[in-house]
Amino acid sequence: MNKFLSVLSRLFPGWSVLWTDLVAIRTELDTRPSPLRDYALILLLAIPLWFIYIPIHELLHAWGCLVTGGTVTELIIGREYGAEFLQRYFAFIKPETSKYAGRLTGFVPNGDLSYFFTVFAPYLLSLFPGVLFVRLAIGLRRLWLLAPGLLTGFIPLANLTGDYFEMGGILGTRIIDAIIPGSQIARIPKFLDLRSDDLFRLFGEIAAAPDQYGFTSIGQAFVPIAVIALAAILSIWLAGTTYALGRLIARPLTPSKGTVA
Repeated sequence: MNKFLSVLSRLFPGWSVLWTDLVAIRTELDTRPSPLRDYALILLLAIPLWFIYIPIHELLHAWGCLVTGGTVTELIIGREYGAEFLQRYFAFIKPETSKYAGRLTGFVPNGDLSYFFTVFAPYLLSLFPGVLFVRLAIGLRRLWLLAPGLLTGFIPLANLTGDYFEMGGILGTRIIDAIIPGSQIARIPKFLDLRSDDLFRLFGEIAAAPDQYGFTSIGQAFVPIAVIALAAILSIWLAGTTYALGRLIARPLTPSKGTVA
């Protein structure tokens, strides 16, 4: 078991770092005089910050596309997140309440690098200052800093089947198309639709039209299965790596010893 965990930590080094911080947070909370009060404080601070963070997150998707030479025509944001106010300043915003807090639905990236950065752009806030908030919460023992830390530093964890799966899909489709003879884009009508921002929605779409995604026979199904599996693995690796890079950036700004808040 220990050997297996050692192999995993080498394959996904970012997750070892992330796990270390999660354990440190849990240990600190458990040793506080009133852990329930601390949990409640973090939650109370996180709720209003969530409504501020969501439109920023979605606008950064749009910015990532525009700054890399792409175009944006529609960005859906829930009305509860101030979409109607933001629409005054960003014409491409469409106020709409759905199961998604927000979603970039109308955009044309300038190639796959532009596409990848479009999806990744909001997680620049994870690199800085997101993980820094987490490290300061641990180092200074000021756990209220976990509220912004949870929303920005740990947000990649909440998007393993969302944005990070989509990033993994961008890489995965290119890798599989390069190593398997013949153009998969030409053979499978919806090959590029395997680059999904919602893994569970993708499963539903595949179930509705399996032949469009290459599930025409057991042999042919290898390609889409390989893409989905590779995208999932890359999603996990990318999320851990994002946190690890954020920790490196935060290191010079993080105290080695804290004082009790």
